[in-house]
Amino acid sequence: MTPSQPSTRLEVRDSYGDRHSLPGPFASLEEMVTANRAACQHWFDPDAIRFFSCRLSRRIICGRLFISSERFTTPFTDESPPRRYTIRLATDNGEVRTVGEFQQYRSLAQAQDAALGIVR
Repeated sequence: MTPSQPSTRLEVRDSYGDRHSLPGPFASLEEMVTANRAACQHWFDPDAIRFFSCRLSRRIICGRLFISSERFTTPFTDESPPRRYTIRLATDNGEVRTVGEFQQYRSLAQAQDAALGIVR
């Protein structure tokens, strides 16, 4: 590529304002989990997943994005808040960041459409 040619790589910002190039290095959720653990991160630990009633979409978008959903309940209330969806980003070293707002979407389809919109 010469300096006058535009780059074909896209970038996405996480909730910290950091930029990450797309496509990312991951072909599967399992690869993200492995990188996260290798970096001594605990995002995918079973206890954390269980505590937040987290579910993970297995669809990886552009090698870096995936969708999580959480329904956080506490033992101190009988309330059962609705499940909401968040776009997540795996950094090159496996750290998981949020894209947009935590629990921004009401459905998996909305979150996936938004994530696909980022990469178009």
